[in-house]
This record gives sequence, C-alpha cells and structure tokens, in this order.
Amino acid sequence: MKKPIDQRNRDEENKLNEAVEALLEKDEVYEQQATELVSAEQLRERHKEEIKTFLRDGELKLAIGRGFELIRRDIIEVLEEEQLDTFFDELSKINSRALDDPSPEVQKKLDEGRQTLTFQEVFELSNESLKQIYKLGYQYFQKQCYDDAIDIFSIVTTLNPFVADFWNAMALCFQAKQEWNRALDTFAIACTLNENDLTCRISRAECCINLKQMQEASQELDLAKGIIENNPALDETWGEYLRDLKSQI
Repeated sequence: MKKPIDQRNRDEENKLNEAVEALLEKDEVYEQQATELVSAEQLRERHKEEIKTFLRDGELKLAIGRGFELIRRDIIEVLEEEQLDTFFDELSKINSRALDDPSPEVQKKLDEGRQTLTFQEVFELSNESLKQIYKLGYQYFQKQCYDDAIDIFSIVTTLNPFVADFWNAMALCFQAKQEWNRALDTFAIACTLNENDLTCRISRAECCINLKQMQEASQELDLAKGIIENNPALDETWGEYLRDLKSQI
C-alpha cells in the first residue's frame, strides 16, 4: 500500500535534512567563526541552506537526465510524422551533459552573450521544438504523472528560463504533489516573469493557506484582486473563488 502524498513528501524532506545535518560542521566551528554581526547559529543556518542548494542542484541534473530519456521514448506521441526528423536533428545537439557541463565552445558562446544568451539559443533549438518538449511535459501533467512532468519541465526551464509558462507548469506539479514550499518558490519565478498572471497569484495564495502562512496568502490575494480590478472580465471566472479563499484567512 502506497503512503499518502503528504507522508512521502515529509519522508523525502526528512531524508534531505538528515543528509544536510550529516554534512554540517561541528558547533564549535561556527562558534569560532562567529562575529558580533553574524552569530554562530546564523552561520550554521547559512551553511545549511548552501548544502541544500548543492544537493538540489544534483537533483536537477538527475531530473534533466531522466527528462531526455522520456523525450527519446515518448516525444513521438506529440509530434507529427513530418516533424520527427527536424526535431531529432535539433535534439542531437543537446544532451543532459551539455546542459550540466557545457563544452568550451558552448561556454564561450554563453560568455559572449553576457549571460543573456539562453541554452536554447546556443544550441539553436527552434521555438517549435521547445514547444513540443513542453507539450510532452503537459501531457504527463494531465495524466497525473507529476514526477515525469517535472523532469521535462526541468529541461525546458533550463533551455529557456525566461518563459513564465514553463515555471508555472512545474509549480503546478509541485502543488499537485502537495510540495507547498517548492511550489511557492517556483510560482515566484513565474510571477516575476509575468506579474499579471492571475492564476499564478491565486496558486501562491493556495500554497500559503496550506502552509498556514495567512499573512502571505492575504498579500497574494490582494495582488490577485488588483489584477482583476484592471481586467473586470476576469471577475466572472475568478471573483467568487477569490472571495472564497479570502474567507479562509
């Protein structure tokens, strides 16, 4: 019998925290490094977050690797026959290693682009091919295969991190898995790219409510209300639901 989603999430978070704790220095190390401005506890927490980021970077690399396997296996489900040759010609220039550890030639292009050049542009992947990869991820999402969808969305957000819909889709997967904090962080990127995205604001409010962060939820709902006020046609679809969420705070 499978564990409930929230229990599996807690188990995963506990494993991550155990790994982090094992990598932390002894307390006396932080005490020796502490200053009047930065306490030993603050140093310890900062180190903890750095380790978590490092471990999750490793998780991203694994997700991208799995995503490429899914693309090679299932992309035929979303492509027309006449699109296959072009798509695989473009895909052959990219693999998980190319994104994880760019070649000197690719790194040079990135450096010359002064950090504004995306991997999509470097590898000359067309918007149509990127759209088809995203479409495959969305198909997994509709089938409730959220882990597979996240692997695919990890690829498209790495190839082009400036598309709000890509981050929004990944965040929806985390939300569906009840990974509220990860959903919040990912929705935040989507909102930064498109601050007038109503569904993104509402989704962030939903996550905050589930985390009992009522003040933050209220702030998100106020932003959502402002979006509706600037576009009254949205009130018919979202107004009542927005008021219902507000009543839960």
